[in-house]
This record gives sequence, C-alpha cells and structure tokens, in this order.
Amino acid sequence: TGPWDGPGMAGLYARWLSHGPRFQTLTGIRGIGPNNLCADIVASRPEEFVPVAPGTAWTLDPGVFDGILQLIWIWTRRVQDASALPLSLKSIRRFAGADMSGPMTVDMTFKSAADDPELDVEATLYDAAGRPVWLIEGIRGWSQRNLNRLSGGWQGGVRPAAGAAGSSRTEA
Repeated sequence: TGPWDGPGMAGLYARWLSHGPRFQTLTGIRGIGPNNLCADIVASRPEEFVPVAPGTAWTLDPGVFDGILQLIWIWTRRVQDASALPLSLKSIRRFAGADMSGPMTVDMTFKSAADDPELDVEATLYDAAGRPVWLIEGIRGWSQRNLNRLSGGWQGGVRPAAGAAGSSRTEA
C-alpha cells in the first residue's frame, strides 16, 4: 500500500462521489494499492436519520456501511479510472465489545485483479482502539468507465467537521 496522493475529502465528495452530508462519513484516505485501500471513517448517529429516543445506538450504521461502498468507488476510480456499483455481498459479521461510535478505520482487500471490472472485496472496520467492529465478506461489484459520469452529482458541498460551528446535517 502506498500513501494516498489523490484529492482530499472535499475534492472526493465534490468531484468523485455524489453523497449529501448524512452519508459523508469518510474523513480521510490513508493509503491505496493495486489490491487494497485503508481509510478513516466516522460513525453516524441514529438521530441524524430517524426520530429516535436519545441514547439509542446502531446495530448496523447506514452511514458507515455506505462509506465502505464509497471507498470501492474511490478505489476503482483511482486504480481503474472507472467507477463501480455494488451488486451483492456475502456476509456481515459484527463483533462484540467494539465501539460503534466516533472515529474508525476501514481496511479493504480487493481480491480480484486490479484491472478486472468484476470486483470481489472484503472490508474490515476497526474502532478507535483497534478492535474489529465488522467483517464484510464477498462484496461484489462491477466497474465501468461510463459510470464516471455519475460522479459529483450532489452540489451542496461537504459537511462541516463534527462539532464545527454551523454544522447541520439536514440534507441527505
């Protein structure tokens, strides 16, 4: 894995991705290689998506899950100059004792060849203490250059950092 030398998160969300603030959970790309990617991600909160009682927690965080799928898009864009849509997945394992809040790290392994449009990906999500949170196996996808036209569709900008003045996450 080499260091990431591509666009920063604001550039990725503005030009390569098309996600509004609720789904802008990626906070940085650490490194990328022909068969892997490592990135930082932050958990969302249930009250950002649905009216729930205070103090509830996600069993499966939709913002983090979608962020993992966004990383597949970023990897294919960088490595293949294409974009990928997910088609299916085999399993998601959630580990007990891990913290599903705050900052986390995602390590992804692309099991298919770097130039293969048929993707087979495995992702492991770790909490801030390095404990595994999820293991997602058998993420299948397909990449094509003509999907690059779907990039940058949400023009509302990038959400402010968590806790920043004026932070609002009312747009999807």
